[in-house]
Amino acid sequence: MEKVTTLGIDLAKSVFALHGVDAAGRVVLRKTVRREQLMEAMAGLTPCWSAWKPSHFPMVVESLRSFL
Repeated sequence: MEKVTTLGIDLAKSVFALHGVDAAGRVVLRKTVRREQLMEAMAGLTPCWSAWKPSHFPMVVESLRSFL
């Protein structure tokens, strides 16, 4: 896989959509993962900028709390 420099994450209740682009802006990652797979999917990436788009903020907080 090419190096992801920017990662966008669309957060939902139990499924997250990952969208990664390289330095040239080309899409190099497009993946949907379940809540329990998110940390593993992100651990496989090189450090990069990320942006989170929550569909409902309280659910995001609860989702992240379950990882801690």
